[in-house]
Amino acid sequence: MEEITILRSDLLKLRILKYLFDKKDHTPSELSIILNTNGNTLLRNSKFLELLGLIEIDLKKTNGNYYFLKITSFGYEFYQKNKEAINKLIEK
Repeated sequence: MEEITILRSDLLKLRILKYLFDKKDHTPSELSIILNTNGNTLLRNSKFLELLGLIEIDLKKTNGNYYFLKITSFGYEFYQKNKEAINKLIEK
């Protein structure tokens, strides 16, 4: 089988999923610091994960608009089943 080229954005999506595995709510700015990327890039990649049903993006309005990212039960099961393969890709 032909080897697939893994893009930086693919790796970022996997890293987002890995950090959300703790089942806590995280803000895009918090994760962008941890993952060394900017908040807009992180949010765009998170929206793709949300389309797949792996995470939820919750918008909370208080004094401003705040996004919170959280893994779904489907995302949790997906990551748990594929943790070893995902970690190998991330570490390359």
